[in-house]
Amino acid sequence: MHKFNTDIHRAKSIIILGGGPTGVEVAGELGYEFGKHKSINLLTGKKLPLTVMGEKKTQITESKLKNVNVKVTNSVKYREIQRLSNGKFHVLLETGELMKTDLVINTTICEPNTRFLSNGFLDAKGYLKTDTYFRLEGYPDVIGLGDVLSIGGRSLIDLYHYQLPIFEKYIENNYMGKSWVPLSPYESPRQTMITPISKTGGVGTLLGWGIPNIMVEMLKGRDYLIGQAKRLFY
Repeated sequence: MHKFNTDIHRAKSIIILGGGPTGVEVAGELGYEFGKHKSINLLTGKKLPLTVMGEKKTQITESKLKNVNVKVTNSVKYREIQRLSNGKFHVLLETGELMKTDLVINTTICEPNTRFLSNGFLDAKGYLKTDTYFRLEGYPDVIGLGDVLSIGGRSLIDLYHYQLPIFEKYIENNYMGKSWVPLSPYESPRQTMITPISKTGGVGTLLGWGIPNIMVEMLKGRDYLIGQAKRLFY
């Protein structure tokens, strides 16, 4: 991480690959901090950034990114990343265009941390197969949680607000002698996504409803939930 931080500060041009939540957050944060002095280019690979949030939100997202000096390049995907002997990068696009940059941040690669598990426990994409109570298929005493689940929302909000309550009830019912505690299966919640584009706000939806910029700032934009990590997991 220290080297990565140093690379960011040294780079005069940065290309971020991927227009999902991670790519948008990274681009927004870098644009906010360095956009006036560095070239920050987000290649979304799609028609607009954050397409999962709907057309209106994607247009707002693109506008907010441009406001923090991020260049947004849509509708083109990369084919190959080449690292040169001098430490710089070439990004070859599917169109045949070659882009030169000091640093590439690739957010398009998302692999669950499950390589140590047998393939029999995983789906085709490498995610853990469980039932709706997060019990490993064939092993009801083994519980899975977090963004490795094939049925999970793969977000901190999903883990904290939707997975943990089910897990707690299951433990109480099965291992603490509280058979009266009702079990409830996991159900995918309506879309909840909070994506800060800088410390001043961003875009978001809460249970399928759009939320204003100030709520994005208050809920996540100020520290990207880093301050919540110790309370949630320790």
